[in-house]
Formats: sequence, structure tokens, C-alpha cells
Amino acid sequence: MTLSTHKVILALGANVDATANMARMQQLLRGLYPSVRFTPSLTSAAVGIVAPPFTNSLAVLLTTDDYGTLNQRLKGIESQLGSVRADRRAGHVVADVDVLSYDGIRYHTSDWERDYIRRLLPLLPPLSAAP
Repeated sequence: MTLSTHKVILALGANVDATANMARMQQLLRGLYPSVRFTPSLTSAAVGIVAPPFTNSLAVLLTTDDYGTLNQRLKGIESQLGSVRADRRAGHVVADVDVLSYDGIRYHTSDWERDYIRRLLPLLPPLSAAP
């Protein structure tokens, strides 16, 4: 059986110990997805919540994971870094990893209009041919 390879774009963000938590998110993603490549990080104001500024980055990767498995692994990274729903509601985001695109299908559609995403998309690095 041949597994299909899927191209994925992720949005990463943190506003609690943001530089360190961004580095941790990226390290964990590298462990799961060796093909992953990241944009530089940038700082942006919180959108829709009263909270400290965020450090944001985008990632691109190739995977044989289906969407459900991928999303489950990403939420596992958030949990592993200590991200909990109550903190998020209070505007304290330790780690946030969201699928923006999976095989060209857009998710979190309103996020595509955010300034930091528009600024980072052109900076996505190229991928190697195999995961």
C-alpha cells in the first residue's frame, strides 16, 4: 500500500515565555515531521482578546498523516508544553499550533486575513521532495 504525502501549512503562536515556547514547539515539530521548515518569527498584537503580544511563525511540512492524526499530534504538542483551555480563555497562550492548509484546503479561514499571516506566507521556505 502506498501512502499519500500531504503538504501542510501551520500557524504557530505563543504569548507566554514566547521565545522559549516557540523554540520548543519547533523542536517538537521537527521530531514528528523531519521535513518541516519554518519562517522567521515576528511579534504581533493579540487579535480578539486582551492579552500580551504574540510571537508567531508559520511552518510548512510534508506528512503521510491524515488530517485527524495530524491535528491530534498538534494538540498533543500544545498539551505537552502546558497549554490549557482556561489559560487561553484568560489570554495566556503557552502554545498554539493550528493547521492553516492541508493539501490546499484552507482551515481557520479568518486567520488568513491576519497581518502576521499575510507577512509570513511569502517567507515560507521550500520543502524537500520526501518527508
